[in-house]
Amino acid sequence: MFMLNSIVLAGGKSRRLGKPKFMVDLNGKPLILHVIEKLNTIASKIIISIKSNYQKNAIKRVLTNNNFISNKIIFAMDDPKIQGILSGVKSALLQCNENLAFITGCDLPFISPKTVLWLANNINHYDAIVPLWKNGFIEPLYSIYRVTPTLHAIEKTLKNNNLSLRGVLNQISVKYVSAEYLEELANTPIFFNVNSKKDLIEAEKLLSNEQASSKSP
Repeated sequence: MFMLNSIVLAGGKSRRLGKPKFMVDLNGKPLILHVIEKLNTIASKIIISIKSNYQKNAIKRVLTNNNFISNKIIFAMDDPKIQGILSGVKSALLQCNENLAFITGCDLPFISPKTVLWLANNINHYDAIVPLWKNGFIEPLYSIYRVTPTLHAIEKTLKNNNLSLRGVLNQISVKYVSAEYLEELANTPIFFNVNSKKDLIEAEKLLSNEQASSKSP
């Protein structure tokens, strides 16, 4: 197993789906479980970022009700003094016990362990490795970060009144790699995230096609 922690951001709201994303059902399984099951095969620790004890207990029930048991999972409460995504990222990074952390959301059900390991093996001397599309769009929530430099960068970013992950990336050395190549490597839409009911329907179709392909001779 690669010496890698995984951070799953699960504290965000989801008005369009009518319930917290981590509880949304995708083909009979909670969305967050699709993510955790895959990360459980490669990470030494999985840190779930949450905003409240209610979310923590709800996620625990989701895992228990689906008979998922792992001693790798811990929870990190968002820093209430920080607004936005950096609140969860900072709190989770402080719980890491490895030098590298894969950061993602609870709404990406097609994560490929193969591509996460590829990122970890290719970060080299950089502080982060981030997928980049040909159109210039980046995937900071499907990326690997060095824990200590990233925490220092978060502090600098917050002092500049910047609450974005992009602001953090501007403070560290980043290796950008082809997002198209990673999707080809995985042979699945790894960056697809579920933000709406329309996305959920599409994810169900993609998952059904993926399962059918795996069963075909």
